[in-house]
Amino acid sequence: MRIHVQLNYGLDAEKYAARHAAGLVADVAPYGFHHARQFEKEVTFSRDRDEGRLGSVIRRAIRRAAGLDFLHAWHNRKAILEADVVWTMIDSDYLAVAALCILTGRKRRPAIIGNNVWLFEHLEHFGPLRRWLYRRLIRRVDLLTVHSRNYLPIAAEFVPDARTELMYFGISCATFVPTRPRDETEHSAIRIVAAGNDPTRDWPTVLAAFAGDPRFELVIVSNKVRDADVAAFDNVRLPRNPTMAEFKDLYEWADFTVVPMRENKYSGITVALEAAAMGGCVVSSRTGGVPTYFDEGEVLYCRPGDPDDLRNVVVACTAEKRRAVAEKGRQRFLDSGYCTEDMIRRYHDASLRLLSKDRALA
Repeated sequence: MRIHVQLNYGLDAEKYAARHAAGLVADVAPYGFHHARQFEKEVTFSRDRDEGRLGSVIRRAIRRAAGLDFLHAWHNRKAILEADVVWTMIDSDYLAVAALCILTGRKRRPAIIGNNVWLFEHLEHFGPLRRWLYRRLIRRVDLLTVHSRNYLPIAAEFVPDARTELMYFGISCATFVPTRPRDETEHSAIRIVAAGNDPTRDWPTVLAAFAGDPRFELVIVSNKVRDADVAAFDNVRLPRNPTMAEFKDLYEWADFTVVPMRENKYSGITVALEAAAMGGCVVSSRTGGVPTYFDEGEVLYCRPGDPDDLRNVVVACTAEKRRAVAEKGRQRFLDSGYCTEDMIRRYHDASLRLLSKDRALA
């Protein structure tokens, strides 16, 4: 089986591997797709073309107008069209691959596994033309995958004849090694880490809950929070661009890893998985993708947009309860296979099913 992984522009696998060697990203390849070579010998990755300033403007304009990165797919068309199956992670990539296959009109075509991150979150805001386009392209996709169960009914309503599955996400267990909850250490303030760059992150609620309160020490890792936003608070730190080693140190340091979110359908999964793997106690807004992965008692949940409830959940949690929740979360992580190796195995198993079905119909 020949696998092609079509990655978002800017995630060229060769350049990404160099960033991993420098300790800047968690996996050798984006999303752990290098594990595909454990299952198949013929695996290719999309390459970023040196497009120049004008080419970049044109490519980004098409992507912005249509929501798909067609020129990036076109530049990788040889590898895409020669593959037996194409794997994707981002909506703009699978939509572009589907468009490429339709426009080239070849009788032999690869199977497409199209993963959704943002499309179903924003579907209601699209006009009739874009909705028609997405339906047309999705019908060309052999398997539609989602990381959040919230998307399943939306997908079923939008394209009833599409084959859709919940594909659990995974994080690097080579970097974030599953670890039992650490022993308690003496420190005066409650230590809190909150990280993430998703537009759904609710930083005002976090600051309202903890900033300026000497009972807490808060570390925020996000390029969405400005230095000026926290300058008035002595108990808030804002480290910029931490390495993976520094990220792990923060998870180990924290009493709680907080995932604050506005109401949404998909967000928060990565940070929750990383912290849970490392034996941390996660506090998440009860929204987004996190409830797909962890039940009550495996993480602590609070009401979205409510700083008082967030603060109360943290304050009311004893050291004994915190350790119990962290251990339950870590065990759920292991039992459910939330590592990148497990996720890639799920991609591979799905590919075998798709190709077996095609051969049966041939």
